[in-house]
This record gives sequence, structure tokens and C-alpha cells, in this order.
Amino acid sequence: MYLLAYLIFQTGNFEAISFFGTWFSLDFHLGVREIGSAMMVLGVGNAIGSLFGSPLIRRVGQNRSLLLAILLLSALYCVLPFSPNLPTALGVLLLIMMAAGFVFPIFISTLQAQTQVARGTVSSLANAAVYVGTTIGGVVGGILLSRAQGFFGVTTFTILCYLAALSVCAWAGAFRSVRIGK
Repeated sequence: MYLLAYLIFQTGNFEAISFFGTWFSLDFHLGVREIGSAMMVLGVGNAIGSLFGSPLIRRVGQNRSLLLAILLLSALYCVLPFSPNLPTALGVLLLIMMAAGFVFPIFISTLQAQTQVARGTVSSLANAAVYVGTTIGGVVGGILLSRAQGFFGVTTFTILCYLAALSVCAWAGAFRSVRIGK
């Protein structure tokens, strides 16, 4: 079940990421050089989330961290297409990428915890889920970007994927003991 949740999450995740550059070009009139510079900011956000998320995960707990991070990502994607200018968009995307960098290790750890003997297989399946999700997300995102006004269609699909992934995790039992308030 968690692998399915990961596939759904990554479909939405890479559907959006695949079209950031196109969005920058269409809405903010950036050229290739400027898009590359903007994407570097996103890479920094992802690295920060990946490198510094572990202490927070240990304090909050893995399942609660997963729940809160995906809810935060969903909320940030709700705000993103309303960005009035590039600095605002980059600020929101920096936060998105920090949260995404934070959530990836949680998913991988959750997947790895499902077996003691087939960790290599789990890693391979997780990689395959990323590739399948990227492919599906690319197809869907291209259609949505060409048919919806602005970045709204892309972010809506991403949010729906995130919420579907949360639903699968909940169905698998990930959040049974999670309490949001302490």
C-alpha cells in the first residue's frame, strides 16, 4: 500500500516540478538562463529539507511528520498559482522544495520498514515508482498546462495526488495513532 501511496505522491510531485520552467517562461517571461537560476533556488530548498529534516522527524515522529508535511505541501500548492511576481513564486517554491526534501526520506524509510529481507527490491520499486509517476505526471501536466489558465490545473492535480497518497497511507494504517496536537 505504501508503494502505491509513494507512486501517487510522486506522480503529483513530478507533474508539478516538470513544468516549473514552462510556468516561469509563460507567466514571468524568463529565458533559459533565468529559469536555470530560479531552479537552483529550488535545489537549495530541497537540499535544506533533506539535510536538516531528520531532527524534526525524530522529535515529531515519522507518521505525524509525513501527515503534516503533505498537508503543508498541499496548502503551499494552493497558494502557488496566485503568486503575483517571481520573487513570491520562488519563495513559495523554496518552501515547497524544503518540505519535499523533508518528506522523501520519510517515505523511503516507511517503505524500507515494510520488509527486513528485500530492501534492495523495495529501493528498486521506489525508483520505478518515481519514473512511472514522472511519466504519468508529464502527460497529465502537459495537457493541464495547455488547457487551464496559468498554473492552476497543474497545482490542482498535484494537490489531488497528495491527498490521494495521504488517503492510501491512512487506509494502510499510518495515521491510526497520530495526534496532531500534543
